[in-house]
Amino acid sequence: MEKYAFDNSTWFSWALDPWAAAPAVPVWTEFFARAMPNPPVLDDISQCNSNLPKAWAATYDDGPSDYTYYLPVVVYERSIKTTFFVIGSCIINSPDVLLSTFNAGHEISLHTWSHPDLTTISDDQIISELVYAAKAVYTVTGVFPKYFRPPYGSVDARVRSVAATMGVRSVVYEADSRDWQYWSDPATLNTTIPPEFEAWISQNVTNQISLEHEMFEPEAQIAPTVLAILLDAGYNLMPVHECQGDPNPYNNTILESFFLSGQFKNQTTLVPQVALLSTTKTTRTSATMTKPLLAQTGEAGAVATTNTSGQYSRSKEVYIILPLILIMILAFIF
Repeated sequence: MEKYAFDNSTWFSWALDPWAAAPAVPVWTEFFARAMPNPPVLDDISQCNSNLPKAWAATYDDGPSDYTYYLPVVVYERSIKTTFFVIGSCIINSPDVLLSTFNAGHEISLHTWSHPDLTTISDDQIISELVYAAKAVYTVTGVFPKYFRPPYGSVDARVRSVAATMGVRSVVYEADSRDWQYWSDPATLNTTIPPEFEAWISQNVTNQISLEHEMFEPEAQIAPTVLAILLDAGYNLMPVHECQGDPNPYNNTILESFFLSGQFKNQTTLVPQVALLSTTKTTRTSATMTKPLLAQTGEAGAVATTNTSGQYSRSKEVYIILPLILIMILAFIF
């Protein structure tokens, strides 16, 4: 598997210790409350909403990990895309896996920084868990997700409301494979999980969002088998955003504004909101990656954009003004 050159001391110098609970930062909560006052609080997404026959969204939690690579064979051979709900603490240990998954076209969504039950922690901690997860995703991919999965599927009205101020919506599931019960018992997992999917197929279950995991090897190892079961039965597999009719799962301008403002770095004082001139899209596609257009360490303002060769982009005005000046000079001479 291709490895990418990440300098953890630079790229993740902002990061908490892996699996350390994200601390409460009240000014972050206030920032989002002001950025999105009284946001619409939408219900959890629990099923696909697609007119395609046999629509199905296969989702994977708790990655990225060294075992994510079990999925590509059937995914690439059958040209399908899935959704990965990733944990910030795992991203900083396996950024190369996340990058290759993202570059392959799979949907990347949030699964918090340290995997707590969000219904048991404060509003400030909920915000912080999602902020640090979003920072990790953005550091590697350059995008700001609009969807998150609450750990353990545990969500309530308060969690939905807090998350809504950040522009993120909860995605849960109804087709739970229960692979998480058997990750330490591969023999039982291999004889239990495929029949679960075969039973759903025999009952003509459709428009489902299924839950699997990729943290432990037995969980990830069974994924190609069940994907093949669905595909061979004629199911249309797609990422969550596609089965919701959403063309872009990443244009979260609220999160973008937060990081652009410098509020991530400032944990004590509320900073002003910033106006977004455009949606920043800076994807990572090579081992020698360039930094995102938004400052990695939370400085206010964006840096100059670069083209693919790394040189500063020239403004369009230069190419318009110079010819006009030349024409005026020639007219004066002749």
